[in-house]
Amino acid sequence: MSTLEGRQGSALVVIDLQNDVVAKAHAREAVLVNIVRLIERARRESVPVIWIQHHDDDVLRGTPGWELVPELTRRQGEPLVEKSHGDSFEGTTGERSLGPAWFTPAVG
Repeated sequence: MSTLEGRQGSALVVIDLQNDVVAKAHAREAVLVNIVRLIERARRESVPVIWIQHHDDDVLRGTPGWELVPELTRRQGEPLVEKSHGDSFEGTTGERSLGPAWFTPAVG
């Protein structure tokens, strides 16, 4: 991860890392190891971690497949944004829970 100096307002956004979504992902274990490292570093550096969790007819809210993969643990107080579209910004709870900054991309 690059330095975050001068990047106030940055956050690490963890998107759709749920059992059914990543069950057959290429290099799943290696990817998850890297994501765990990123989450740990973000927390150490007081960078907010925002979780995005998908649900639809194939990934039903409240089922084991909808749950985050066991390698990842969302901490109390870390925002959770639920979505039912492929786009993490369309029709989500993000604006209500995170405010207008949710829709300001840091990288474009």
